[in-house]
Amino acid sequence: RANADAFGEVDLTSVVNVGVKGLLPEIERRGLILETDVSETPVVVSGDRPRLEQCVVEYLSNAMEHSPEGGTIRVYCGYEGDSAVIAVEDDGPGVPKAVRERVFDLFFTTKPAGTGIGLATVMRIARLHGGVAGLDEVSAGGARFTIQIPGLRATSRRRDSSRRTAAA
Repeated sequence: RANADAFGEVDLTSVVNVGVKGLLPEIERRGLILETDVSETPVVVSGDRPRLEQCVVEYLSNAMEHSPEGGTIRVYCGYEGDSAVIAVEDDGPGVPKAVRERVFDLFFTTKPAGTGIGLATVMRIARLHGGVAGLDEVSAGGARFTIQIPGLRATSRRRDSSRRTAAA
């Protein structure tokens, strides 16, 4: 369980790289291609590292499950404006329009053996971090799942900006 009092500075590039490294043997075993676009500079948030790693593993596991053999999984980590973003995209069948709004609901699943807990947990963890989890349609098919969390660089930039203003 994430505890906001136990949050510390977490570099999401490291979180993503650990998740990718842990699942790479399974990705390769399934005949999938992995493409990464991970920032070369730290993408820092205030957070609970194990819970954020759990989100990456959940997204990667879902992408593996829904990708056809020879399919591509794309992983992104970087800043978008003031937000730190992790995205995992696949070229599977995508998420039907009829269920898109429910995929993050607790106990909702389209899988016969699914529990409906995984994506709901990702949303809960994202919200505990002051962010949100999302699903975007991919034009060529597939799905793009994201997590957006306030980045710490936004706070630093505001502080620097206010210092310049105060000194002027």
